[in-house]
Amino acid sequence: MAGVASQRSAGGGEADTPYFTVAQAARRLQVSPSTIWRWIDAKKLRAYRIGEKTIRVRREDLEAIVRPTDAAIEAATGSRTKPLGDEESARGLAALRRAAVSRAEQLARRGGQPFPPSSDLVREIREELSARR
Repeated sequence: MAGVASQRSAGGGEADTPYFTVAQAARRLQVSPSTIWRWIDAKKLRAYRIGEKTIRVRREDLEAIVRPTDAAIEAATGSRTKPLGDEESARGLAALRRAAVSRAEQLARRGGQPFPPSSDLVREIREELSARR
């Protein structure tokens, strides 16, 4: 025990430890211990059992969970958002113009009346079904 205490006081301690307790990991990332447990349960953070009851988190695993937000978005969506090129912008604007023309044509065919909200249609169908019962 004296060796451990002297090692910590001599500049050792958490910074030199390869494994952290859940509480230490939480303090290190400035999150709550329950967040660390959620990450462990969700398999986002790997934990190691030492003996029957002791759980520890490896330094490398803790460092791996910290990444820039754009990397988190890329991991979640499978793609990285980037500015559109000239050709992509032109295609997008052309698609918007075609959609506006299509909407105007549909409105003209309906005498300027837009389609009713779908909630009205759902209500009508429900009323028909309840009248049949």
